[in-house]
Amino acid sequence: MTKDRRVILQFAAIGFAVAAAIVVHSVFTDSSPPPPNIPLLVAMIILCPPSLLGIACIDCEIGTGGFYFVWFFVGVFNFVLYGVVRAAYLRFRRRPSGTVTS
Repeated sequence: MTKDRRVILQFAAIGFAVAAAIVVHSVFTDSSPPPPNIPLLVAMIILCPPSLLGIACIDCEIGTGGFYFVWFFVGVFNFVLYGVVRAAYLRFRRRPSGTVTS
């Protein structure tokens, strides 16, 4: 595996880990419904844009099978999104001659 592919895969894994962290946070804070923490919600949307797909699942209660099913696909979409962003960055960072700028 080339260095670029390894870096892309690592960056994509970070995207999946971000979605997993949001799931863990949701599960641990479900029993205590405080007023929403707006800065935290904005940070979650910025770090995991596919999480907006979870809005469509009205019947998915936190901790149920449907909740984990939806968030698995949110994690996969975030994995792909982070991988594409890193691949695009690596591609546009290169000069037309194929050398890497520093």
